[in-house]
Amino acid sequence: MLKIRIVLFQFAIVLMFGALSIDAIGQSEQRATEDSATIDPKAQPNEKAKTRENEKPFDRFLQSNGLLVETAYHQEAGEVQHSVSFARSSREGWASVVSQEWPVFSEKHQVSFSLPADFFIKRADGNRGAGDLALEYSYFLIGDNKSRVTVSPGVGFSVPTGSIAKGLGAGGPGASAKLPVSVMLTRRLASNSTVELRYVSRARNAEGDRFRLWNYEVGQSFVWFARPKFNVLVEGVWERSKAANSDGFREIENEVFVSPGVRWAHVFHNGLSIIPGVAVPIGVGPSQGDHRIVFYLAIEHPFKRARE
Repeated sequence: MLKIRIVLFQFAIVLMFGALSIDAIGQSEQRATEDSATIDPKAQPNEKAKTRENEKPFDRFLQSNGLLVETAYHQEAGEVQHSVSFARSSREGWASVVSQEWPVFSEKHQVSFSLPADFFIKRADGNRGAGDLALEYSYFLIGDNKSRVTVSPGVGFSVPTGSIAKGLGAGGPGASAKLPVSVMLTRRLASNSTVELRYVSRARNAEGDRFRLWNYEVGQSFVWFARPKFNVLVEGVWERSKAANSDGFREIENEVFVSPGVRWAHVFHNGLSIIPGVAVPIGVGPSQGDHRIVFYLAIEHPFKRARE
């Protein structure tokens, strides 16, 4: 019970910091809007990058930045995102993941890369190193970044780059498929739903045993766009892992978490956006007693100049 109170206290501090910071963000945003109102886009085409945050819908600036549950939205054309997340579990210690998202030709197609990278933190087992590299492709099947309903299925594969001896990798290549759906319920309330399946046909452990590994994940989040650059989230995740070998051995593990969180953004005139976030996943059901805290940081910037 004491751990729960400590985690909730940490979350309250960060929430307070975010709430105080949005006033400054809102004031700078208003000044930027007033300044941009006097700009002639034909006379100064380079000012487009400086005011790109005002080109997005007022209440959907952070729509693509999920903390635990993935959204159906992509990065805008010509813009790349780098992100890192750190998670602390009361049972498993620290873990971190770095990722990138790149649009391909337009925002309709996107490729992403993710890598568990426990180099600077120590896991519960004391090991450090990189995990399995995952690559993924997704496309807009229904809608786009400005639609009320957006669906962007994706497929991917993983490369066994993680050390088996250290417990950092699955020991074999894998494949994945996902189906995220994002819906704007109202002007300031969004729903994000996702289903994902990952499969490794020839996984291997440190003892050299071969087995098949399935992983299913279902996620649901609701996002309140309190301000253009400050959002409040409630996310829920159910994950089921199953391992089986030729001898019929089967191991099944379930995890369920409900997670409140916040995210906010700092936008600069050169097109750079810095997006921090924090969440407090609380284990329920089979995960009861497992309390976590997640720190998220994303950096978005243009990788090519706007056409004049």
